[in-house]
Amino acid sequence: MIEWVFCGSLRLSRSENILGIPLYKNSGSNEVFVPETDDDLNITRFCLFGDVDRYDVDYFCALEFQRARCRVGDPVIVPFWIDGHSQAVWGDIDLADLQRRYPPPDQGLDVLWSVRQVRSASGDGGEDAVIEESLGRADELVHLLDLDPANTKHWLNLFKFGSGRTPNSRTLDAGRAETARAVAMRWLKHWHLKGSYELCLEVLGNGYQGYLSRGEVEHVVFAQYLQRVLSGIGRTVSKKEISVSHKRFFPKGLLFFLRESYRPTKYKAFLSEIDMVAPSYDEAHRLIEGSFESSFVSLVREDRLHDALQLVIQIYGVEDLPRATREMISFRLSDMENNFYAAMMTIRYAQAKTPQEHLSLHNQAVDLYGDIASIELFNRMLRGEARLSGEQMPRIDMDTREELEAMAEEHSVFGRV
Repeated sequence: MIEWVFCGSLRLSRSENILGIPLYKNSGSNEVFVPETDDDLNITRFCLFGDVDRYDVDYFCALEFQRARCRVGDPVIVPFWIDGHSQAVWGDIDLADLQRRYPPPDQGLDVLWSVRQVRSASGDGGEDAVIEESLGRADELVHLLDLDPANTKHWLNLFKFGSGRTPNSRTLDAGRAETARAVAMRWLKHWHLKGSYELCLEVLGNGYQGYLSRGEVEHVVFAQYLQRVLSGIGRTVSKKEISVSHKRFFPKGLLFFLRESYRPTKYKAFLSEIDMVAPSYDEAHRLIEGSFESSFVSLVREDRLHDALQLVIQIYGVEDLPRATREMISFRLSDMENNFYAAMMTIRYAQAKTPQEHLSLHNQAVDLYGDIASIELFNRMLRGEARLSGEQMPRIDMDTREELEAMAEEHSVFGRV
């Protein structure tokens, strides 16, 4: 049977009095595992913990528990901190012994109350009870309510662990969901404009954790785009961050969300709680389309066609582009195709006599082949159904492409000196 070695304790916050979660390793792996237990706090199995480096782990413990070995069926180690000092007891400790080891006034501490509750529980979930008590009474969510919200990864990790599901549970209990909501709302009110956009998305979650609804999350992200990106209020958001968030929350485009799901009246009170504005449908539509027009024209003039396509996808998704934009793209596309085929004819019938002339024609063919990508990008912008799927319906047929490749190769051979 595999032996497991106690390697540290997951600390849910920097509170001086708090329960922890035991972590184990086995001899055949460097991965970190969390134990599951039965009602008597005997280990039933070990579950892979994941990215332990993201969390606060205390590797110091009493000599009795340093590299303590156990197997499935053995009592679990219950780690905790009193006045900041690392402590631990075996899961099968007698309640009277626990009382003797930690007499009053220690017994008034929440953390020891939690240990006693867990140890005396009969059928309420073993390790789940340890985790739920730590999250319900002495966890970081309660402490975060007493602190100013911080725009830091450490604060986020504490919040995520407290607002997430425990290893054995399936749902977020109502009390913890209410606390998580209060903490999230405080952070959003303080940092939604001047804080990290990445952290903001993490605090919001996906709308299914139980403390914010999917509609609330979508309306915050939508309002963030209107304020941070289009109105230039607050901290700058990168194009990559925008692209990631839009794929996550607005996969069919902002205007599709605006038309199908935007409910400014319904979410006005919620947004006002975190000092965010819910513009009317018409105001939002004018702001989005007005900003799109100027940004799109600028990107096309600079030949940043990939960025232009991404902008079209983010705003319009599968929706039809405005008439003026369609006409501009169609004109540009027609002009590019005419120039392409004219250059193709020039290369096809050119009479090269020297290696230098062949090399020049080879370079022209290579450049011309690169123009195909620009033509197809414009073509994809026009075809809404192809923008998201990436479906290819080429404007330049395969025979033409193969002929161009052959000419480039032929002139390359003759162009070698």
